[in-house]
Amino acid sequence: MHEASTRTHGTTREVPLKRFEDAEQALLQPLPDVPPELATWARVKVHRDAHVQFERAYYSVPFRLAGKDLWLKATATMVQLYYEHELSASHVEVRPGFVKNPPHPGLSC
Repeated sequence: MHEASTRTHGTTREVPLKRFEDAEQALLQPLPDVPPELATWARVKVHRDAHVQFERAYYSVPFRLAGKDLWLKATATMVQLYYEHELSASHVEVRPGFVKNPPHPGLSC
């Protein structure tokens, strides 16, 4: 590693470590205090029974969305379903099987 950082770069004709110290290091910002939330996004279709399937689990959504395509956002602790950029359903549990919300006018379970 030491050798690569002190050689003259073939394209820029600069020493990479010197360029970093002179121009780039001052532009670095500290990492945020809170790490970003990792999520998986998937396009899902609502089945006739008003459920979507994701990773062997079925999540309920309002019945009016049957047949529609939704965006599903899955984190380590929550699954959220969006229709036309609006949150339509939210589930705390992420496990195989059926996960139902209480009546869907309230979004969280």
